[in-house]
Order: sequence, then C-alpha cells, then structure tokens
Amino acid sequence: MKGVILCGGIGKRLWPLTEEFPKSLLEVCGKPILEVIGERLKRIGINEVVLVINPSKRSMFNGILEKLGFEVRYAPQELPLGTGDALKRAMKFLDGEFLLINGDIIVSEGDLSEVVKADGNCILVRELEKWENKEEFGVVSIKDCEKLEKIYEKDEGRAIDSKLINAGVYKLESNISELLNDLRPSSRGELEITSIINSLEEVKVVFSREYCIDIGRPWDLLRANEILLKEMQGEIKGEISEKAEVIGDVYLGKDSKIHGFSTIIGPAYIGDGCEIGPNALIRPYTSIGNGCKVGFSVEVKNSVVMEGSKIA
Repeated sequence: MKGVILCGGIGKRLWPLTEEFPKSLLEVCGKPILEVIGERLKRIGINEVVLVINPSKRSMFNGILEKLGFEVRYAPQELPLGTGDALKRAMKFLDGEFLLINGDIIVSEGDLSEVVKADGNCILVRELEKWENKEEFGVVSIKDCEKLEKIYEKDEGRAIDSKLINAGVYKLESNISELLNDLRPSSRGELEITSIINSLEEVKVVFSREYCIDIGRPWDLLRANEILLKEMQGEIKGEISEKAEVIGDVYLGKDSKIHGFSTIIGPAYIGDGCEIGPNALIRPYTSIGNGCKVGFSVEVKNSVVMEGSKIA
C-alpha cells in the first residue's frame, strides 16, 4: 500500500510560524511534523509515498522522507485549491489501495494501523475536544454504528447534532479517479475530497482510540509536543557540567552544553549545538531546536523553542 501526504496548504491559522515554512515542516520534539508522520507510516508497512507540495517549496522537503527509506514521488500543487485538487495531482502515481493523510496532523501509530487493516474504503474519525471550535472541522454523521452517512464541511457542520469530526486520514481505492475528474468546487470554492467520499457507496468509520492532533493553531504544537515527549526515550550526546543536574528522560543533542548550576527536568528535548545556562532551568515538556541559546537564569517550561533562537 502507498501513502499520500497532503502538504500544499498555506497554514494561515499558524501565521507567522508559517510565513517561511510549510506547516508540515514545523518541528515538534525536534522533528518536522512530516518526519513524525513518515516514521509512523514506515512502522505500519508503507514504503512508498506521494507528497503533494507547493513546487516553490520543493527544496525544503528534500531528504526528509528519503532518509527514512521511503521511495518518494513529488506531485506539484501550485495553488491551494483544496484537498480534492491535491489528490487529483497524486493519482498518476497510485494503483490499488492507498492511505491518504493530511500533512498537518499527528496520529498515533495504533490508529493508523487500524485504518490500514480495515476492509474497503474507510475514514478515521475522532471526538471533538471540549476546547475545540466545531466550525473549524468537518463534522461526521454515521449510520449502522460504523458506516459513514455524511461528512459536513466546516460551513455546514455547525447545525449538525454530532460531536464526531473528520480526523483527516482515509484509506481509499485508486478507482476513484473518475469521480475526481467530475469534482466541482464546494460552497467554499475548493475541490473537496470529502465530496468524493460522500459519493462512495460504502465507507467504514474507524474511531480514534488513542490520539489524533490537528496542528491548526500554535497551541496545537504544544499539545503534540507534550505527547511526543512522553513517548521519547532520553539520550545524552552532548556535554553536561558536573555542577548541572539532569532529571528524567532528556534528549541532549551532539555539541550541546549544559552549563553549571543548570537543571533540566524531563521529559525534554534539546537539539544539536545548543548552550543552556549557567543557572538555567528547563522544565518538563520543553523542546529546544538546534543552535539555540538559553542564557543565565532563564526558565523555560512547556514550550517549543524554534531553531536558532536566543533567550536571555
């Protein structure tokens, strides 16, 4: 089975973080979101991937999935005309069943595995969290317990009595290409993959049992970072002063230094070439990107510090 990852979106709700970088390349726990997705696809047996990207950003994507051992095809999408348009551009590389996933979500390996094992066309759904705005998601209604009735897009879903939302993961057959050719713009002016799915005769619903995080807002990065740090195993590659203290699972990258009287409390991630302290305090659920400097008596907690940042 092949995988298709949609990475052509602009990420307006994540601005200014996405001013220069596609949202699928934002880092959590020291890795681009795309790499996290790739690692999980690899572990469930997917070895070939089609990446739908804006061709002007192509150089940013080079090597991320290839280093994981994937055979990667790039499908250009010059303008973000919708998920249906993105899939149309990937179809020439597909045959048989394929897994389609949005490039801005982090899904547990267990949930992905359940989608792959399901029979026929299927969609992953999850419950709306109490802090989430229903109008920002596609709302799902079901029938006969585990079959899709309809996906209501964001402008339609507000009036639907359902707390189930589209998680952005699908398993589909490549014979949907004819339906894609007949696809027309939705009320939002986009070509929506959900219109195709709604027209299929039968689509099985797979319920998320673990986690599926849509990275739509900056604070979603923090939630994803926390979950990934909980799963991370600590490793020390850098240098720690004898007068510094490291507690719990901490990853410290090569050429990084923890100066005296500093304390690092895991789970925490510190990338390559960083300098921490002296007398700094890094609290749990903090990820610090490569080449960062955290200065004298600085305290950081529950944060994602981007590459090359300086905190004094």
